[in-house]
Amino acid sequence: MKALLVAKSGVNYEHQRDVMLALRLGMARHGIETRVTSAPAYPRIDDDFFVSWGDKIQTQESGVPHLILECGYINGTGRDYSANRLRFISTSWNRRHGLSDWLWPDEANGERWNALGIELQPWRQDREYVLLLEQHPADSGAPDVTMFRRDIIAECERREWPCRVRYHPSNHRNERTLDEDLAEASLAITWCSTASVEAVIAGVPTYTLGPGSIAAPVTRHLLEHGPFVGDRGQWANRLAYRQWTVSELADGSAWPHIQSGLQ
Repeated sequence: MKALLVAKSGVNYEHQRDVMLALRLGMARHGIETRVTSAPAYPRIDDDFFVSWGDKIQTQESGVPHLILECGYINGTGRDYSANRLRFISTSWNRRHGLSDWLWPDEANGERWNALGIELQPWRQDREYVLLLEQHPADSGAPDVTMFRRDIIAECERREWPCRVRYHPSNHRNERTLDEDLAEASLAITWCSTASVEAVIAGVPTYTLGPGSIAAPVTRHLLEHGPFVGDRGQWANRLAYRQWTVSELADGSAWPHIQSGLQ
């Protein structure tokens, strides 16, 4: 097999190239021939697939399968949240997150999730407020952050729900940690932010109003519907096979699981 690995160049994107080089090492252990290049780049006719960080790399409509890498889904909820963004690397085929084309691996049986040592907290009952988890302002397909905030606050006021806004850490310094904001939240609302994963793990019933949320199977999507408080076990087991450490990418142990989604 042959693959093209595309990473942006520049000092702000060194993490992308580091992850691509780790993946290249892991693929080599499985006999996959790769080349790493800077964007823009286009897969060749003899490439079996190509890899990029995010889905904004300009590529030709080649029909070649596309593996998308991004920061992981589980980052922790403390003050080191931003520093932990590369604790795991998320993987999805052809489209991002919950919109991806993926064949769930048969081994999604709880073994990997249990190894993470993360406990799903009981679903919350009554707390103080609705927590609005804001989207990264540059996310493609998301509505204008300011307008979305205004609309959600207005809807909460109409329903007489106290509302607290948690801004995205990329453009605003929050006084409290995500853990502190979730601690007294009765509900969480977002477009499709991956912070919804932390909310669901914390037991906060969550609404993901946009398409493509990785937490979609365990959240509601219309405020008119009652909150989801069902089983999260299968979702958590599968989520664990959608993100990998850099060392797992480099030693080749992640690749057989990632390849299971290659169609």
